Amino acid sequence: DTATIMAKGYILLVAATLISAVYSDCGGYGAGHDMCLPAADCGRVSGVCGPVSSAEIETILTVHNNYRNKVAMGGEGRGAPGPQQTGTNISEMKWNQELADIAQRWAEQLVNNHDCSYSLVDGSYENTCRKTEDYALVGQNMMSSGSSRPFTTTNWEYAINSWISEVSDVKGSDFSSPYGKVIGHYTQVVWAATNEIGCGRFANDELCAFKGWPSFYCITYFCNYGPPGNMMGSDPYSTTEKCSRYSSKYPALCSN
Repeated sequence: DTATIMAKGYILLVAATLISAVYSDCGGYGAGHDMCLPAADCGRVSGVCGPVSSAEIETILTVHNNYRNKVAMGGEGRGAPGPQQTGTNISEMKWNQELADIAQRWAEQLVNNHDCSYSLVDGSYENTCRKTEDYALVGQNMMSSGSSRPFTTTNWEYAINSWISEVSDVKGSDFSSPYGKVIGHYTQVVWAATNEIGCGRFANDELCAFKGWPSFYCITYFCNYGPPGNMMGSDPYSTTEKCSRYSSKYPALCSN
C-alpha cells in the first residue's frame, strides 16, 4: 500500500544518505581507499594516536635525508659485499601531508601488513588504496614493534634504521640480494626519484595478537613515498647522472 511504499522509500533514502556520508568522509577518494577506513577515536585511546607531531616530522626527514646524503657521498660501507655505490642523483625528501594522512589512517587499523599492492585500472597501474591527487602509485614502508607495556612515545629513528639495516644484504655492485633477503625497505629509503614522504603511526592500550604476541602491546609505523621506489627494471639510483641543482641543507642531494 501507499504507506508501505513511503516507508520503504524513506528507508532507502536514509540508507543512501548514510552511504553518501561514509564516502564523503573518504575525502573523495572512493571505495577501497584507506581514507574510507574508520579513524581512531583518539579521545578514547591511551597510547600514540593522532597525526604525527612537528618534532616527529623533523626526525623522519632528518633520518631519511642524512642517510640519503651519506649514500650520495659514497659513505655506506656495508653490503653483501659492500661498499654501496655512490648515488649521484638522489633527491632531498620533503614532507607531503596527504601521504601522511593516508599513512596515519592505515596505521590506525593496527594491521601488521601493507595496505594493498598495485593493480591495473583503465590501462594504468595504481595503488587504489593509497593513491593521491599527485601519485597514482605510492611506495610504502612499514614496521611494527612490541612491548610488555603500552607505548606512549614513538621511536622513528629505530623504525627507519630497521629499514636501512637491510643494506647488509645488498650487493654493492648491482643492488641485488645474493641471499634472497628482503631489501625493498632499504631500496625505498634511498630511491633517487622519491622526493616526498608522509608517515603515520599508532598504538593503543589493548594487547596485540596480530604478531602472535598475545601478552604484548604493539605499535605500527608506516611511511608513504612519492614517486614510489622499487620500480621493476630500475636501479635505486644512478652512479653517473648528476643533479642540476643541489640542496642547500644536504650538499650531496639534489634539490627538488
